[in-house]
Amino acid sequence: MGYDYEPYAYYIYNNIDSPPMEPGFSILLWITQLFHNSIALLLTVAIIAVALKASFIYKYSYNYFLSLLIYFHISFLIHDMGQMRYGLAMGVVLWAVDALLKDKKKLFFVLVTLAVSFHYSALIVYPIYFLRNYRVSTKLFIILCLSSFALVTLNATGVFFWVADHIPIVGVVHRIDFYVTEGGDFESKGAGFNFSFLFRLFVLLLFYFVKKHNDNHVVNAFFNFYVYGIFVYLILTSVPSFSYRCSFYFKLLEIIIIPFIIYRVRNILLKPILLAFMISYCSYGVFFHSPDDVFWKDYEPYKTAL
Repeated sequence: MGYDYEPYAYYIYNNIDSPPMEPGFSILLWITQLFHNSIALLLTVAIIAVALKASFIYKYSYNYFLSLLIYFHISFLIHDMGQMRYGLAMGVVLWAVDALLKDKKKLFFVLVTLAVSFHYSALIVYPIYFLRNYRVSTKLFIILCLSSFALVTLNATGVFFWVADHIPIVGVVHRIDFYVTEGGDFESKGAGFNFSFLFRLFVLLLFYFVKKHNDNHVVNAFFNFYVYGIFVYLILTSVPSFSYRCSFYFKLLEIIIIPFIIYRVRNILLKPILLAFMISYCSYGVFFHSPDDVFWKDYEPYKTAL
């Protein structure tokens, strides 16, 4: 459970009938409480979340090993072994993307709505419906890159309070109030022009140049969704927790995008350099860390049962 161990333990041990959680996850929680088996909840969520992502990788990846390594580095530990609801929602969103790529519009909206029932941040995914077929010109791409410096200065706090006042969903209001007033959790601190953001820009630039020679509706859609995720990250920077959580649905697409970039790079010298860099970068992030790192303190020793 990582650093989310305490709240989940509280909900299960105290038999909470109506926790301030999303309805989909509340139903899963209620079912497991009937059987007095918390392990069933952990196993059910973990198996579904990981299976959804693994099957998406199997369908779209050009390099299964690299995709799994990237997934393990950016998502598996922090989400599927900690933020259970969020990890489950991300798995569902990936297959909503698949439905959209196949032009299955109704299925797309059903799956996104299902993801929202596990984590309200998935509301940010609905707009990609309008982006799947849009073509970004070179001129527009340059404008978008330059405008990113202005977007990071925006303060979205007032917007969130306005939403809280006009959306009659108690769970959404609760989340907005918590993340805006209390700052949310540690992994979203320091949003803005940090290393994570610079890495996204690096991937975006590589993707843009590779896309020019390997363009089709699937590649174009992945590119648009990734760009959208970067802008969500920047626009919401003033509320770091929202910036991180809302944009990560699209950062997760790196499990497909990065292997595609390396596979399509034509330069025989650059290809192995990029591959070695990504393997080293992800391996370092997984296996090397400071013993004082607050993230790892909640994973070592890892609490495997509630």
